Amino acid sequence: MTFRDRVGVGVLISASAFTLLPMSAIAPLLSTIAANLGGGGDGTLKAQSIITLFGIGMMVGGPVSGWLGDRIGVRRMLLTMLLVYGVAGSAGLYLADLTALLASRVVLGMAAAGIASASYVLIAARYDDRRRARMLGYQMVVISIVGVVSLLVAGLLARDIGWRAPFGIYLVAFAAFGAACFATLPEPSRRPKAQLDGATAAALWKLWPLYLMLVPLYIATRMFTLQLSFVLAGDGIASPVTQSRIMTALLATTFISGVAYGRLHERLGSRWTLVLILTVMAASDILLGVTRGIGPTIAACMLAGLAGAAIVPYVIGAVLGRAAPEVQGRAVGFMYTAMFIGDFANPLVINPLRAAVGNHGAFTVVGVALLGAAAICAFRKEKA
Repeated sequence: MTFRDRVGVGVLISASAFTLLPMSAIAPLLSTIAANLGGGGDGTLKAQSIITLFGIGMMVGGPVSGWLGDRIGVRRMLLTMLLVYGVAGSAGLYLADLTALLASRVVLGMAAAGIASASYVLIAARYDDRRRARMLGYQMVVISIVGVVSLLVAGLLARDIGWRAPFGIYLVAFAAFGAACFATLPEPSRRPKAQLDGATAAALWKLWPLYLMLVPLYIATRMFTLQLSFVLAGDGIASPVTQSRIMTALLATTFISGVAYGRLHERLGSRWTLVLILTVMAASDILLGVTRGIGPTIAACMLAGLAGAAIVPYVIGAVLGRAAPEVQGRAVGFMYTAMFIGDFANPLVINPLRAAVGNHGAFTVVGVALLGAAAICAFRKEKA
């Protein structure tokens, strides 16, 4: 393997981290941003929109990236989206108008969808099922490292410079663009447009049950990202630095899960891997729901990190495994649409739930629902 080949592998396993940065660089600042935007329910929703509008961009960008990759090539799409990501992500440094800032988050989401989709298609084209699972797991290792660093740096920048400063973290996309230009990234073969359009509709229709399942799953998966900051603030832990340090526990265990995922999936199979993921996710929510204090919160974050790091490669592997090779780009694109419908819906569903049963009670309710989902997966006859 040449040096350029190794750089190519590095680009592929690090590309998915760009879908995390819009959350990890902002999550510990949500309560601080809400206070700067006027506080109260209106300020809270505006602050959460900085993340959820990124999700809308992912929803739109998923199908667009699949179409664009078919037309201009996956490698060229990757390079283009890295440039767009760097510009849109850093917009918070200089945009004073809130509407323009929120619009830039939609563009950022579209770019992130293109970057991630391109990396998954290139991985699928380059590796068999076993090695693909391991590569997707290794992506979670990189995500854990990038996430921990960005959480800590974001908290410090917000404290010492201001709440806009963490938006500078997104400038790293320009460095990734340089690496991708240099790297060896073989282009998957493309079929004629007429064949693509005919095959895509049939292939995507077969995947609709999987896409439908992703919506409630990702409402639950985003609990710690979108709601934990407000739980901590309600418990008297409002400092963005303290919140960011607590949230690093989410990503500390991501490293472990990412390393182990490929081997775990080989031993347990698809069905029982999903049951285990749902059970651990439920345990994290219930633990946070019934306890108070920094120690139990860190433990809950560690469990959530284990489950969250596994759910991403599980879902991606399921989509790539069920979609025909020639339509994998579009299949992954629509996967992001389904995932981020759940992401966008989280505040709309959970904020009223928090108002009704309290910050901790909302986590307990979601945890019990996840336990029920795990039981259904475990005892149903068909394979998950």
